[in-house]
Amino acid sequence: MCGHLSVQPHDGSWYEHKAGQHLGVIGLGGLGHMAVKFGKEFGLKVTIMSTSESKREEAINVLGADNFVNTSDPAQSDVILLSCVIMIDDLQTFTGDLTSSGIAAANIMHNIIDTIPSVHPLDTYPPVLKTKGTIALVGFPDELKFAPYNLLP
Repeated sequence: MCGHLSVQPHDGSWYEHKAGQHLGVIGLGGLGHMAVKFGKEFGLKVTIMSTSESKREEAINVLGADNFVNTSDPAQSDVILLSCVIMIDDLQTFTGDLTSSGIAAANIMHNIIDTIPSVHPLDTYPPVLKTKGTIALVGFPDELKFAPYNLLP
């Protein structure tokens, strides 16, 4: 019950449930599992971003995520862009860049839910969001570390 309330507010206030939208889930623990389940139930395309390669099979084959990115592997972090763009069939409107700074592109995901309860870098995620996209922090780390300019559109 707690996981349900954490990742899915009763009024859907942190994102609208429109089939085909793209949801990023950071972390695949208990809350991450619930976020993937809700995302898939609402018809969203779900990409899981985790530092643990061992969770790939569960993410794709058990939970039904559309994509998995090991964010601790620089090569995979760089290709999230291409796989996400191809996955959402949005090649015509893609305006981002593939760089060596990790997940560095614009306008790919509609929403991101961050389930990690410990301090972790957040700078790589805001640029992935579409304009007016949302990052929901439900893991409540002790401290947030990000460069404010990454929050600018």
